[in-house]
Amino acid sequence: MAVGDGNSDEEKSRARGLLDNVLSFRFVFWLHIMLDFLVLCHKVSRKFQQDKLTVLEIPDIITGCIDGLSDLIEQGGDYRKSFNLKFNAYKNKFGKIQLRGRRMTRESAKTDGIDWDMNATNLVESSIAYLKQRFACFDEEPLKHFKIFNFKLWPYNESELKKFGHNAIKSLLEAFYPALEKASCKINEVPSQWGRLKRCLLPLRTSPLLPVYSDLLKAEYKNPDLSSILHLVDIMFTISPSTAECERQFSGMKLIKSNRRSRLQQATSDNLMRVHCDGPELEQFAPDNVINAWLMRTPGSRHIHGHHTSRKRKFSELDQSDESDESI
Repeated sequence: MAVGDGNSDEEKSRARGLLDNVLSFRFVFWLHIMLDFLVLCHKVSRKFQQDKLTVLEIPDIITGCIDGLSDLIEQGGDYRKSFNLKFNAYKNKFGKIQLRGRRMTRESAKTDGIDWDMNATNLVESSIAYLKQRFACFDEEPLKHFKIFNFKLWPYNESELKKFGHNAIKSLLEAFYPALEKASCKINEVPSQWGRLKRCLLPLRTSPLLPVYSDLLKAEYKNPDLSSILHLVDIMFTISPSTAECERQFSGMKLIKSNRRSRLQQATSDNLMRVHCDGPELEQFAPDNVINAWLMRTPGSRHIHGHHTSRKRKFSELDQSDESDESI
């Protein structure tokens, strides 16, 4: 509120107008509607910010969000239900607060709860339509066929499992034929290896998707029976469903290439970004070799606690001294 001797009549009038808007039925009602709406938006946003999000997870995320929005229309969210409990339609009061402006009629007060305002319904319906349009590519070829690799959705019936996914494999081979051929994939072996992959993963259907497939890709050279089908798995995990990781790397680049590092060369910047992107976690990092290389691989000498290193040594000499230290 604008009060006090220094305020003009115009400012006081504007403040009273703002207070009337804040205490209006429409404002309080929409505030509760938006709280329910934004809670769903926040949950979806957090899921898209996850590390190593895969294309297999996107359809479930979008379907869950659409179902939640549909429930807002049909049943209402927690905040809307709270509003219905606190709002007295006869007295136009919200709890102990007297609302201003629009009053509920006696007829509408007899109904169970408050009907949705048409604009609120339009907001939710337009959001659902946007989500379906924005992520329609996951229901189109070739991306929709990758869902066959989600072993949690495989049929339990043995005869159905044998037939499952063969048409999708053919479509994926046609869509990514140039990339598979360039990778020296034995394309004619993929259909038969699809059956082997199903038998291999069937006992793991309750395990998380990403760790299972990551282990398979790491052991690809040890398992020739699955080497061709895993090319499709590799393509599937190469497709990024979100730009969150790119945005994180841009933030990392700003920290690495700051205004104080004007002499940072391109090669060094590339190496630092590679470490930032794909390097080990800090807890797993062993700094000894890096420190030794920094000390010895320099045109001059390094200064440590006011003393410079005695002489420049070759890295091969350093390795020999490390080996002798370990033997001791």
